[in-house]
Amino acid sequence: MGFWDNLGESVGKAIKDQVDTYNITTENSRKKSDKRLIKDFKDESNYAKKIAMANELKKRGYGNQD
Repeated sequence: MGFWDNLGESVGKAIKDQVDTYNITTENSRKKSDKRLIKDFKDESNYAKKIAMANELKKRGYGNQD
């Protein structure tokens, strides 16, 4: 395998890992109370997890509503 093949595999794996993290966090977020989810959102540093939690909070009516 060449450099570009290895790079492509690495990037693909990293993207898949982020999508998996997002999906797992989305499922877990649905089970949490509003108060707990807001606290976890504020404490989280992982970007994929934070987006998943923010989306769940938005569904619950928090944040900017258009």
